[in-house]
Amino acid sequence: MVRGGGGRAAWRGFTIIEIMVVIVMIAVLSAFVVPRMITNGAREAELEAKQVRLLLTTLAQRDAILGQHMALEFDADKGTLSLLVQTRDEEGVPAEEWTPAPMVKPVVLTHTTMARATRDGLSLGSSAGSGGVEATGSWRFEVDQSQQRGAIGLVLARRSGDGPGGAYQIDLLPSNTAASMSACDSVSAARPPREGAVDLDAGGMREAAW
Repeated sequence: MVRGGGGRAAWRGFTIIEIMVVIVMIAVLSAFVVPRMITNGAREAELEAKQVRLLLTTLAQRDAILGQHMALEFDADKGTLSLLVQTRDEEGVPAEEWTPAPMVKPVVLTHTTMARATRDGLSLGSSAGSGGVEATGSWRFEVDQSQQRGAIGLVLARRSGDGPGGAYQIDLLPSNTAASMSACDSVSAARPPREGAVDLDAGGMREAAW
């Protein structure tokens, strides 16, 4: 504030040049900060997908080595994917409650959503998507020695704000003890897991593209 000759307060405002300089500085800073935030979000989403792949691998290895009665459970409300076990007594009677598998930390989905979950091509959980975002409801997939594990296929969609739209497909085939993971451009580009070669002629699909 500068006082003039008549005792009045004369206020000096910003000039057009000063305003333009501030706008240019904000634009330059945004050019550096925004891409970095998007890149970090994409990395976090990929890290979550790798954690899910590790969880499925742990399930397969425990199934092959320990032969435990286990379950892979997804809680849609909490966004958590957990590995559970059901203990049995000396007579082989299973306990009523499931408990978290020891030494196995649940995966909390914060940068991705569970867009699709299948067992042998059949959907697990009901659709709970909203606002055009694909998502599944809560589900539990049990693994018991009395039956074949089946092919597990999970598709995680990257949340908006964590980089360009994309998805991660995590598959665990019945004969494998390690899950596989691949990146997709979108959820619709992901395909159900398949084991081995497919004979199109035997399936009546001689004219199908491959």
